[in-house]
Amino acid sequence: MRFLTGVLFLLSCLMALPAGAVPLQILVVRAGQMEEPLRLPGAPADGVRLRDLFARAAAESRLDLEIVDLVPFQRALKTLESTEAVACVPTLVRLPERERFVRFSAPVIPAEQLAVIHRKGDPSFARYRSFDELLADRGQVLAWRSKMSYGRELQRRFDAFKPVTEDVVSPSIRLYDIVAGGRASYALGPASRWQDLVRQEAGNKSELTVLSLPDTPDIEAQHVGCSLATPPAFLEALDRMLTPKG
Repeated sequence: MRFLTGVLFLLSCLMALPAGAVPLQILVVRAGQMEEPLRLPGAPADGVRLRDLFARAAAESRLDLEIVDLVPFQRALKTLESTEAVACVPTLVRLPERERFVRFSAPVIPAEQLAVIHRKGDPSFARYRSFDELLADRGQVLAWRSKMSYGRELQRRFDAFKPVTEDVVSPSIRLYDIVAGGRASYALGPASRWQDLVRQEAGNKSELTVLSLPDTPDIEAQHVGCSLATPPAFLEALDRMLTPKG
């Protein structure tokens, strides 16, 4: 029964589009982003991929979907600011300064705890008693994507402690690999994503581990963010799938 439910859900995502559909670009800003499973009402137990969610919403709203892989985050934001672009970014924190040029869906990824990932066996990480201590340590290098945001509280900590960063510009390069390769000491991200990656990479020579520290801030909920020129019907279709019934 679960298998049949999954098949029916995916088939509904791949419905044929009507002739003359409006093109909509999905600007993917991180490798693997479109394959991440979401836990949605009525979806299979193992979740539904972002790719399939967008396909279904595009079909319902008569839009012709185009996936644009690995767009640098700042360029994606600039595209959303355009008055003519019909485009969306799959996951985006809702910040006041973005409200003037972005329409947001209901949350795609709920708020969750931020976690640190670092090379397994590195003894230096055992000495930290708080997240702020780690950020303030000038001897540690954080793998980071500039201009991205996990929310206002983390930005406040960045402004206060000004951690040393290795800016990873290319969206095709994983922060995980930057740390595993020794170019940075640690990276930050959603605890659930890091835990999944650690399980997937288990047994590799450059194995990493997840560290939780007191006073680590939560990541704010993430939404699909669309340009103002994007037809409202697309976000309305997304919201119907993202919002629990009743």
